[in-house]
Amino acid sequence: MFFRYLFTVNFGFPNEMVMFLNIGFLTIMISLMRVGQNTL
Repeated sequence: MFFRYLFTVNFGFPNEMVMFLNIGFLTIMISLMRVGQNTL
């Protein structure tokens, strides 16, 4: 599902913007995972 989102986002956007969006999404996911591990 995550990779499908990245694949669909790649169409209709400049490569630089796609890279920025992908990196931002990855950092948000990693931060959420870290917060989830800390609360457990």
